[in-house]
Amino acid sequence: MLDVRTVGSDGSTKRLQVNAREPVPFETDLFVGKALLIVRPASDDEDPFYYSRVFKGKRRRFEFQCQGRFKRQPTGIIYAGGEISMPRLQLGLLGKGLVNTLFKLIRTFIPLLHTSLGGADEEPHVVSPLWSASDYMIVTPDGVEAPALGSVASFDVETEAARKVRKNT
Repeated sequence: MLDVRTVGSDGSTKRLQVNAREPVPFETDLFVGKALLIVRPASDDEDPFYYSRVFKGKRRRFEFQCQGRFKRQPTGIIYAGGEISMPRLQLGLLGKGLVNTLFKLIRTFIPLLHTSLGGADEEPHVVSPLWSASDYMIVTPDGVEAPALGSVASFDVETEAARKVRKNT
C-alpha cells in the first residue's frame, strides 16, 4: 500500500490518502494549501469518479494536484519532489548501479532532476524545479475563485503550445 504524507513546517505529518474525494490541507513556512494524489485505477469500473475526470483518453498514470498560496514572495527556484522516509535503502553495488542508471535515463527527459539515494545527513529523495516537474499550472488572480481540485475544470486549462513555451523558458 502506498503511504504518502505531507510534512508541515513544524515537522508534523498528515496522511495524503490516494484517490481521496477531498483534498488534504497542509502548511509549511512558505506555503498554505491543499493537495490531492490521484493514481490511475486499473479500470474505469474500479474508480469511475477519477477515471472519467482525469485518466480517460490519457496515458498519465498519476496526477498530483496542489492548490494554495505563498505566504510571502518566494526567492530563487521553487522545487517539487519527494523523500523516502524509511530505513536507509540497503542496495548492493549492482542495485545502486541499476538505480543510478535509471536516474540517468530519467534525466535525459528531465535534465534538472536531482536525485539522491540518501546518506548520513539526508534521506533518499528526488526533486526538480516546479516549472519542469509540472504538466500544467493555473495561476488564479486575486479575487477569482480557483477551480476545485479533482474537478474537470482544473484539467487541461493550459494549451499544449503554452505548456511547451513555459517548459522551454
